[in-house]
Amino acid sequence: MRYYIFFLFFLVVLACQKSNDINSFDVSKSKATTVIANKMDINYSFFISLYSFIQANNSGLYITPSNVINDTVLYKYPKEALNKCCGDLEGIIREGRGPNELSQIFASSKSVTGDTLLFYSPNSAKYLGINNDGVVIDSLEFQNSKTLMNTGNSFSYSKGYFLIPSFNRFFSSKNLFSIINTNNNTSKDIFEPRVPPGYEPAIRNQVVAMGALPNGFAVSFVGDRKIYIIGFNGEVKKQLIFGESEPIPEPFKVKNPKQAPSSKPYITKIEFYKGHILVLMDNLIWILDYPSYQTNNLLKILRDPKENSAPVIDFSITEDVIYVRMGRGGLHSVKTNPNWFK
Repeated sequence: MRYYIFFLFFLVVLACQKSNDINSFDVSKSKATTVIANKMDINYSFFISLYSFIQANNSGLYITPSNVINDTVLYKYPKEALNKCCGDLEGIIREGRGPNELSQIFASSKSVTGDTLLFYSPNSAKYLGINNDGVVIDSLEFQNSKTLMNTGNSFSYSKGYFLIPSFNRFFSSKNLFSIINTNNNTSKDIFEPRVPPGYEPAIRNQVVAMGALPNGFAVSFVGDRKIYIIGFNGEVKKQLIFGESEPIPEPFKVKNPKQAPSSKPYITKIEFYKGHILVLMDNLIWILDYPSYQTNNLLKILRDPKENSAPVIDFSITEDVIYVRMGRGGLHSVKTNPNWFK
């Protein structure tokens, strides 16, 4: 009997080990390819600050300024102006509550096919899309009542599904995300908080990067060097491990919110492009094959080959160019190389 119990215990341990092996994948780090970026000479009347963000499709680069400028909340730099000097930004979405208008934009995302960009304003309680032709889409598809509960600064959209963070550090929440299926108007709350509501370090529940995948979403949290792969049904299919994450301590309470501990964001942007996941971490753009998650390449993007460049803050990839924001304001472009994706 004693041997039988030991044998059962061994099987349980082995099963758990196999489960962990299935759910985790150590992403390999290869030698980085150094790429020199071209500075984009753009005429604009505002400073593209650290708090602006960029998205791009084949119609051009879209810039969300940190503040409303000239009654405009979204600007476009046309793709055809990329190789010209001193092109002008075009105002695309004006501030307002009418058709094709938004109040200040708080979040944006790119569809898994890369053709549709989505922009969200909680003040307007509305999403607007922009297609590959640069046409603004004011579609009811994006206005599902549950999606409008988004109060954060991130979301992701893939094949009619929204993944929206539902956790706010100042309020209790049983789950960190809601998955909304606009195809049949259903929703599901998923992913238990990593730190219980009302406890610290609550910042470890904060999402820092989200990306759409063909069969779900990729998500990373503050303090983590890993990505969770989440299916449309809410199941965590895999964890991609890029390195050692900051440990999450035992939950504790603080009397003063100002005493709450901080943590560093490591993975700050995720995009899907033609069977590959692009991840911005440690000033490198990782190119992973999907769904094997093998590393095809690492891109180290510099402004000048003779000096250390400003850090890459944001990027967005299109058919033949990667747009990059470096430092606090500089916009640059890099022509894509097919060999990066082999």
